[in-house]
Amino acid sequence: MAMQYSKGCFIMRLLLSLILPLLAYPATAMMTPPTKKIVLIGGGHAHVQVIKALNVNTRPSNVEVTLIDLQSAASYSGMVPGCVSKLYTLPQVQIQIGPLAEWAGIEFVQGKVVGMSLEDKEKKTVQVEVSDKNGGITTKE
Repeated sequence: MAMQYSKGCFIMRLLLSLILPLLAYPATAMMTPPTKKIVLIGGGHAHVQVIKALNVNTRPSNVEVTLIDLQSAASYSGMVPGCVSKLYTLPQVQIQIGPLAEWAGIEFVQGKVVGMSLEDKEKKTVQVEVSDKNGGITTKE
């Protein structure tokens, strides 16, 4: 019988399986490990878990993480039905991305990604080893 995982669990396992090998670097007294750059596109629920796991106190010093999202808050989808039925207010169901990123020591860029290219080195503005897209749910203002 095959095991089934939720989408968020699958994404988390996939990200960690990609990230952990990048973080492994032989420790020597004379060498400085190369900087590794991870870019998370979207502040969805799965990325909130990744941000918590990669906070500045637990990740290696040579790893930099950037989160890019157009919005400054993400609605937690599990609480949206309660918001619709007036059990919760909108601020109660939202995760404030900026303060979370600041707590984790992660750079937060409020903006949108307009394209990604591994081929076009002239236009690349962020060098990355790992990137992932998780937009979660979005609201229109």
